[in-house]
Amino acid sequence: MSHDTDFGGSLSDAEIKKLAAKLDEATLLHFGNDGRAIARRNGWRALLAKGKPTAYVTSRAVVATRDSDTQVQKHAATLLSAAHADHMTGAVMALVELTADNALADVANASIDKLGKAALSTLLTQLDARDGDKADRIIDAVLRFGQTAGTGLKPLASDPNAVVRTLARIALYEIGGKALTGSAAAMVDGLKDPWDQGRAAAVRTMGVLCPKHVKDPDSVVDILSFLYEEDPHSVVRKAAEDALKAIG
Repeated sequence: MSHDTDFGGSLSDAEIKKLAAKLDEATLLHFGNDGRAIARRNGWRALLAKGKPTAYVTSRAVVATRDSDTQVQKHAATLLSAAHADHMTGAVMALVELTADNALADVANASIDKLGKAALSTLLTQLDARDGDKADRIIDAVLRFGQTAGTGLKPLASDPNAVVRTLARIALYEIGGKALTGSAAAMVDGLKDPWDQGRAAAVRTMGVLCPKHVKDPDSVVDILSFLYEEDPHSVVRKAAEDALKAIG
């Protein structure tokens, strides 16, 4: 029986393991790129059976996450749970992209979780996301790490890049707890952020931080009142209104 016939049919897990042991990764990648969906599925199943992927297999798995076949995408996403460090950024961002698909989100999130600190570190370097949907997906992925993400996010709340500091502030607000209270100084500075979205993100946190975690709460309330009445951007005015209501 030829390898071509093997990969073109329905194979048990035991058969896949035997083929994975017998064939090299170049041959398996050949079938992983076959014109037939069933062959591609079996190719990636066998690559999964081989264990931790090499740098090249990781790079090809990133491409396979965009395959037309959902099962191939799932196998590739699962393989990326052990992504090689040389292609970590591509792997993590491919997984983040898959979280937008209901059929693939669970597999993608499980792989992000398994990558752990490597995934979180990568996500924090990708906060300069100008596309709103992409930014939301990155924030959602960061939030999966909860308080663990706070340490890396806090310095980014004062980043020179307006998009980075805004997304960092949003993520810190959503995480809450110690991660947020430890960022009070950056948020107070953010009340004067020249970018409206960055300013709104800082303003929103004042309802949680003030007065307990702010050194000069009266001054903060004065700034919030001014922003509520005078800021030219509705997103900032609304954030200030919400913060003032929360402070009471």
